[in-house]
Amino acid sequence: MSTTRRSLIILAFIFCANTLSCLINEAQKEGKITGFLFKGMKQGLTHSLFADDLMIYGSISEWDYIAFHQILQTYCSASGQLVTWKKSAIFLNYDQIDLHTMYIFKIIFNCKVCDSNLAS
Repeated sequence: MSTTRRSLIILAFIFCANTLSCLINEAQKEGKITGFLFKGMKQGLTHSLFADDLMIYGSISEWDYIAFHQILQTYCSASGQLVTWKKSAIFLNYDQIDLHTMYIFKIIFNCKVCDSNLAS
């Protein structure tokens, strides 16, 4: 593969990742998602990108997860990329969530739902 072609592929990937980041940031500004709030922060952490992996952070709210799901659907439709749900997982603190909400997450995302309370 030529250097020019490789460079174009890398630029396209960076452009797509930046677009996804902008979609998430815009949803946060509109109040659709809250992200994970640290003490003393006014705005929550919503996501981080590492290579071709995306980590999404949200509150334990089915509305946050529905909004994230809509963002991912919009992104996938526009970019032609797909989320590999079989390789994905949602980590929740089972002590802070009811079974109904956990069931909703499983239906919406069709992926593993794991207990994030690993210290037990």
